[in-house]
Amino acid sequence: MFFEFIVLGLSVANAVIAPLTYWKIYNWWDFYIPIVIFIATYIIALLLELLFLQIMGMALKYAHKTMPNNKIITHRARFFLRSGLQLILFHCNVWTKTKGLAKLPKNERFLLVCNHRSNFDPMISIVELMKYEVDFITKDDNMKIPVGGNYLKTLNFLPVDRSDPMQSLQMMNKAAELIENDVCSIGVYPEGTRGHTEKMLPFHEGVFNIALRAQCPIVIVTVKNTDKVKKNAPFKRTKVNHDIVTVLPYEEFEGKTAKAVADLVRDIMENNLRRYEQHE
Repeated sequence: MFFEFIVLGLSVANAVIAPLTYWKIYNWWDFYIPIVIFIATYIIALLLELLFLQIMGMALKYAHKTMPNNKIITHRARFFLRSGLQLILFHCNVWTKTKGLAKLPKNERFLLVCNHRSNFDPMISIVELMKYEVDFITKDDNMKIPVGGNYLKTLNFLPVDRSDPMQSLQMMNKAAELIENDVCSIGVYPEGTRGHTEKMLPFHEGVFNIALRAQCPIVIVTVKNTDKVKKNAPFKRTKVNHDIVTVLPYEEFEGKTAKAVADLVRDIMENNLRRYEQHE
């Protein structure tokens, strides 16, 4: 929340200083002055912050083209991407509770798989798992998002066109190579698109070939309540459960088909989500 603290700090400071200097309060009915100053400062500071993030994104994308394997560039890109996403989550009044971080592999890349309920799902995983360097297979349109798109291109987010099976296969192979070469871990949503009911959609089994080819662990994650953010924001808080359910070592699914791995992962996800339903 580094940038959010800056925005709030500037707004509060200006709301306190202004009535004592350039916009003085002389009558009790001028009580609105600090409120107006705070809101105006907050909006201006927020817009300047977004402009700064856009400029940094463009600069890092350009630097990445000239030095594609520079870890300092990717580290900075992750920091600024996370900061931008934290701003979005803060203003959407999202409170995230992440459980199971201790289960994550410490010195090994992995394939992260998660159920898909909302566009907020990857935002939350990126923020919560930044130090684990997880990049996602994502829709091609997401690479064109203002501000954020520059950071996705600087990192190893892989755009995929769902209507082109050949291109999808190439992205799967590229994802496996990134894991094999210790570049980053990869996150995928086996459902392929957001579900609109509590029941998960059928899995695209092919994504599990990434782990089979890379011979890496599969980290199983579930999210709960992200579909409520759009309805609740910004005035009602949304409590999101972000669980690292378990980690499947490669030895546990070695030799299995992608369908068998998909069925195993789906059962684990459904069992974990069912626990929440039983407590509601």
